[in-house]
Amino acid sequence: VFAEAGNAHARWILTEAVQHAFLVPKVSSQLTVRQRGQSTAYRELSWKVQTRLYKRSRHLIGRGVMKAKVTVALARELAGFVWALLIQVSAPKA
Repeated sequence: VFAEAGNAHARWILTEAVQHAFLVPKVSSQLTVRQRGQSTAYRELSWKVQTRLYKRSRHLIGRGVMKAKVTVALARELAGFVWALLIQVSAPKA
């Protein structure tokens, strides 16, 4: 899947999470409940992630790229979004 570098569990979680990128993006009622109390910036970033990964998956599959390669490409992109989200979160006060 990913190159055999880094944390194996983190690679596995990213590839599993990316499986949802192949579904049409939407904000379900359950997601709406989970997002209550979250800042607008986080919700906007999550929507941006959903739509971008879906469009990217459709584009790559449409070009004939194998699904396994698409999954890895999307997982790498998702890692970038996770990094961007963590940059926005302030460090906990000890």
